[in-house]
Amino acid sequence: MNSSKNEKKESSTFSKKLFSRFENYSIRSQILVTFFFSCLILAFIVIFLTHILRTTMTTVGESYQTNADLDNYLTLLSDTESALETYMQYRTFESIDKYFHFLALSEENAETLQSKPSAILVQQKEYIIRQLSMNFFSLSGNLVAARRSNNAADIEKYYAKTLECYSFLRDEILSLNMLYFKSNAEAYKSNKESTMILLNVSIIMMFLLLVFAILFIYFSISRITFPLAEISAVALKVADRNFNVE
Repeated sequence: MNSSKNEKKESSTFSKKLFSRFENYSIRSQILVTFFFSCLILAFIVIFLTHILRTTMTTVGESYQTNADLDNYLTLLSDTESALETYMQYRTFESIDKYFHFLALSEENAETLQSKPSAILVQQKEYIIRQLSMNFFSLSGNLVAARRSNNAADIEKYYAKTLECYSFLRDEILSLNMLYFKSNAEAYKSNKESTMILLNVSIIMMFLLLVFAILFIYFSISRITFPLAEISAVALKVADRNFNVE
């Protein structure tokens, strides 16, 4: 109890010393200090609001990021398969160049998928897709080698296997995409509720800070202008030859 009373007394003494020191400043210094602290409070409000909006946008934007990444991977695989089909039909430099380009990007994306079997359904699906992807890359490479050597038997064998593997791979990606969509929809709902709470709290806090800033400016300016008003009133009385004033 005594310690808390001492702390309150010390804080009160400190605030009195602070206001006393503020009153001893020149009028110009008081105006500058008031302006500085007012700008500081308003800047804090702006920074706080920006942070809340950025956090909200990031949270909502990341809700369906896994779906976007998986769609991008499926597009790369589709481009790879399309370039492979074109090469098998026309055997042009442009088609084989596109094939290797999209193949490299697909292999890079496949490395981000689950690398080990898992009891979790989503991660197990990722593992299956990764294994099918590696198989697709290997079969398509064998198909390209067979086409370059004009080996008709290998072309027929690897062409059928490559298309079959691509079909399985595409179905698995679409299935995983649906699982991602369901889990992301739940995450989005949860993030939306927490974001709304955060926004409401932020609005209340900003309103309180704004009220505090207005009160701070009002009282600070009043402390500066009140003595000036007294001096002005005395000057008017002296001008009216009323010298019975302090």
